[in-house]
Amino acid sequence: MLKIIIRSVLLFILVFIPSISLAIEEDPLNDMDLNFLVDEPLVEDTAEFLSISGYLESRNQLRIKEMDEPVSLRQRLWLDCYLGQNWIRGFANAYFDYDPAVRDWTDDKDELYYMELNEAYLTVDTERIEFYLGQENDALGNR
Repeated sequence: MLKIIIRSVLLFILVFIPSISLAIEEDPLNDMDLNFLVDEPLVEDTAEFLSISGYLESRNQLRIKEMDEPVSLRQRLWLDCYLGQNWIRGFANAYFDYDPAVRDWTDDKDELYYMELNEAYLTVDTERIEFYLGQENDALGNR
């Protein structure tokens, strides 16, 4: 019964307290100049010939009872590469995973590393026809 009361109080605090806001008499953004120039482009129109970007993700999952045996310590490197010139364009993205916690679950050391080419395509545009080579994922991740 005590657990139910404590949970109810915590739920009330988490749901209703953050929604309370203080009213102030004047606008705190009143003296700021928020008029941006919209006529000037923010990004240059000419794209680079080669662009590489990506991110590094760290996922660390532990059990509550057995903290010394992690479920996952996955480190993921995701790279996107864009190639573009007037008549030829290409894109590729891939990721590389390293998970040292896998060795606690299996004897197969090959599962520590995993790499996958997610999508890659090359488009060549001519005056009369467009060539598309490769594989592209849609918004849902289907191929």
